[in-house]
Amino acid sequence: MPLLYSCVSQAFAVLADYAVVAGNFGAVAREYLVRAGQTEGRSVFLVDGHTFNFLHTGGFLYLVVADEHYGRAIPEAFLDRVAREFAERWAGKVPSTATDGTLSAFSKQLRFLMEQAMQNPAEFTRTAAVHSRVNEVKDIMVENIGRVVAQTERIEALDAKTEVLQFEADRFVRTARSIRRKAWWQSCKMRILIAFAVVMLGLIIFLLVCFSGGNCLKHG
Repeated sequence: MPLLYSCVSQAFAVLADYAVVAGNFGAVAREYLVRAGQTEGRSVFLVDGHTFNFLHTGGFLYLVVADEHYGRAIPEAFLDRVAREFAERWAGKVPSTATDGTLSAFSKQLRFLMEQAMQNPAEFTRTAAVHSRVNEVKDIMVENIGRVVAQTERIEALDAKTEVLQFEADRFVRTARSIRRKAWWQSCKMRILIAFAVVMLGLIIFLLVCFSGGNCLKHG
């Protein structure tokens, strides 16, 4: 049998599993749960001629045990399919305190997917490839949308800064005009004062000259 055992786990709890043949695959799998759960993504361990293929995503660990000579394509496609269907049905519904066998009803789906993968491997991998491509396109679209949103936010931020700068410039112009008017008025007042002082000085000089010699009192 190319695929021998599969399970879905959360932390150390095996929520659902299915074995095609009797064996200690479940017990061996538990020994690798911690190591496989340390990083997101895929990890593979070779044990006694069998590959223990893990996929860690969304807080869950998906495992399928396969014959070493079966390759990687089918196990990876199987794990992707299981993860997708499990997430669609159980995402956000599994408590953190879940224990072994909490979702034993999903074991039937594991059995169905394992049989489908082994009976129609070409179709199974082709379907997985299509889903993978769709996810890639979706990720690219999400990334592009994120870039557009980020660029829009930068433009909006630039517009806001431009408005602030325009306001500051207008305020500077208004302040400059006010200062210029004040300076002009101060200059005018200074000129008036100087002119007044000159007139007064001239008048004083005239009076001093006039009255000191008695010339202003003489008649022709």
